[in-house]
Amino acid sequence: MQKSKMKKSKMDMISALPDSIIDHIFSFMDMKKVIQTSLLSKRWRNLWKSTSTLNFHILHSTPYRKRIRTAFTNFVYRVLLLRDDSKIQKFNLLCPEKQLEDCHVFSWIIAAIGRNVQEFALHLYVYSDGISYTESLYHLFMADVKKLHLIVSQLPTSFCSASKIKSLIVEGAKLPDGDCNRELTLSCSVLETLLLTDCRINHLKVFTISTPVLKTLALYNSGGYCYCSCKVNICCPNLRSLNLSSREVKDYSLENLFTLDTVDFDVQSIRGDEGLDVVNVRRLTNVLRGICNIRALTLRDPFLKILTDCADLLDRVPGLFHKLRFLKVKEWSATGTCFRALAIFIERSACIETLVLARSKERSSSESQEGCSEDSLFQSKFYCLGTITIRDPRLDKDELKFIKVLLNRAVVLKELVIKTTKTNSSYIKKLATFRNKLLAVPRASSSVSVTFFILLRPAGINVWVALLSYTRSYDSAANLVAFLRSDDAVM
Repeated sequence: MQKSKMKKSKMDMISALPDSIIDHIFSFMDMKKVIQTSLLSKRWRNLWKSTSTLNFHILHSTPYRKRIRTAFTNFVYRVLLLRDDSKIQKFNLLCPEKQLEDCHVFSWIIAAIGRNVQEFALHLYVYSDGISYTESLYHLFMADVKKLHLIVSQLPTSFCSASKIKSLIVEGAKLPDGDCNRELTLSCSVLETLLLTDCRINHLKVFTISTPVLKTLALYNSGGYCYCSCKVNICCPNLRSLNLSSREVKDYSLENLFTLDTVDFDVQSIRGDEGLDVVNVRRLTNVLRGICNIRALTLRDPFLKILTDCADLLDRVPGLFHKLRFLKVKEWSATGTCFRALAIFIERSACIETLVLARSKERSSSESQEGCSEDSLFQSKFYCLGTITIRDPRLDKDELKFIKVLLNRAVVLKELVIKTTKTNSSYIKKLATFRNKLLAVPRASSSVSVTFFILLRPAGINVWVALLSYTRSYDSAANLVAFLRSDDAVM
């Protein structure tokens, strides 16, 4: 009798969950799972008809593609037909491996628009011989949708003048053809966030982004075919964050970026088949002129190597990075060449307050043999640099020399933080030795603290632990708990 009451009590607790919580849980689930879950409680039986988020996913290839596609299409129609009059907040349709007929996608988009959908994600078959879906997408851009995430093959002309969209993410699509001069202008009046990844504009001569309230812009190009000779004009007076990523520097023109504060810039090379490419140098100089007043900059290791290829690059732009306060270098290879290039960069940007070096790749054998002379590094004092963070250091003599020079030159340095995600015993012992050597290095700042952190993952949770005298590896849960309770760890 008592067990029966307890069981009934637990069932009532689950059934009594507020509809808003159930709706939030449903928002992470595919609609098939949502309907199945609705059967767990009588009170939930019809909640799927009013859920604010509709997720329709068909991701896996099977030998019965046509049958699966037909069943999927019928299921989407049934959900939309049996749904009540509630508004749709999010509509997510993912079907990347199979072509859906444009008429079906059109009907679903119109149905979602009729329910005042605010966020729409569409991931469809994007191969060159696939359906373009431009007619369906045309209505989507003209609707009151606030957020769009599209992975499609072709964008409609309405992409350029959408008046309601605030956030737009597009991947792998070909942009509209533009006017008779092959020029295309994006002028969405309320657009605040724009991310274009591997979008094809090689059929255009000029692509202009002129949006009055745009705050965040990211242009990613993993290959070289997408942009080719197309010139990209960026004219956004309220832009605050800019991300430009490509193998080679593209023909960017940056204008009226008065509020630009943060830039993430990634270019792999400015060399051509016959050495240094003059066109690429000119293009890179134009980019640097456009971002010279920023306060935060993220680079990658290859850009530092470009500085060694083109020694006068920083001299081409007077006052370059004179306001820069934050510098982060990703994919830090810790070579002698990069040490010297970074030294030049920091000396030219004397107002840097925070320096972050994140190493995410191993050096080749040829690079690891390259030495680093202290005399070839910094020649002046730093009166602003207050924080240095190094992620996953290599712990070799060159790195020690580099940090030693930084400590000798940074007059107001307050904190040196070294973090590692490696926890094997050999690396931890090496880290402890490196730490002892570093603590003995003379420092220009009398108030600097040097802290080493190890990333531990007990039960899958990331925990940064400060290393004091830890030289062991946690090979079991018991050892980890013992370490965390000891005086060697500071949480």
